[in-house]
This record gives sequence, structure tokens and C-alpha cells, in this order.
Amino acid sequence: MQLNPQGWMFQDLISCCTRFFNWRLSECTGTTSTGSSGLYYPNWSLESSTEHICLNDGNEPDYMIYNPSLYMSSDLETCCKKYYSWNYEACMGSTATGSSEWYVDWNLSICVQDCVGSAPCGGLAETWDSLYTSAAACCSGKLSWVDADTCVSESEGLSP
Repeated sequence: MQLNPQGWMFQDLISCCTRFFNWRLSECTGTTSTGSSGLYYPNWSLESSTEHICLNDGNEPDYMIYNPSLYMSSDLETCCKKYYSWNYEACMGSTATGSSEWYVDWNLSICVQDCVGSAPCGGLAETWDSLYTSAAACCSGKLSWVDADTCVSESEGLSP
């Protein structure tokens, strides 16, 4: 350092921190920002939430604060599209009701409707589920080894 003081030595803390620790400027200078950044970040801390959503509550981890252009977004839509496109509606806060189309419940070997409620609703379909306009189409398309009449009646909740 003594051989090249212009490259390593600075008159003040801000100049030194800006040169060598610009990605952690607040920590280097001993200052912290107050309040929320107002930016949205992906909530990867499943300890605090089991939902895969973006938040702007000011509790983003330090590594996101140090590199906001990589992790944070100015609006909810951008954050949800970037990090949770597979769970977009939930991330945006939408309450999905389903399409009322039919998909296979592989555990029960019947077709169920894409809706929330009692049978024949089977909950909301996942993005990977193939959807059909009727129980009959679902049964013939995905459960061909099950007798068609039995599959449809059990799927529609008509069996005793």
C-alpha cells in the first residue's frame, strides 16, 4: 500500500468504501437505510410463509438489498412473472375459482372438476394437468383402462 498510496489510500471513508465495497456501501460506511425500499422481492424464506409470493414489506434479505437490480422489481407483476410464473395468480393475490373443466385425480383413478368445493370438484388443476370439457372426454383421454360408464359415473359422483 505504501508503494502505491494513490491506488489504495483515500482521504475519507466514503471514497474508500465506494472504490472497494460499492456493493455493500451502507455496511462499509456504517450507515443503514431507514424504511422500506418500496421494491418487490421473491419471498424465498419459507420459514415465514409457505406461499410463493413477492413482497414489498421492507424485510428483504441483505443480499437482495446489495444487488436490487438482480433480485428486486419496482412492481408486483414484474416480480411475479420473473420468479413465480408457475404460480402467477397466487403471487398476484388472485383468488382462482377454476375453469370447471375436468382432469385426472391419479390417486382416485377418476376425473374431477377444476374447482373448489365438494365433489365432483377436485381442487384447482395444476398447470401440468390436461383439461377436458367433460368427464367422459377425460375418462376416455386419460383413464382408458377403466370402464367408461364406471369412470364417468364415479367422476360425476353418481355412483352409490
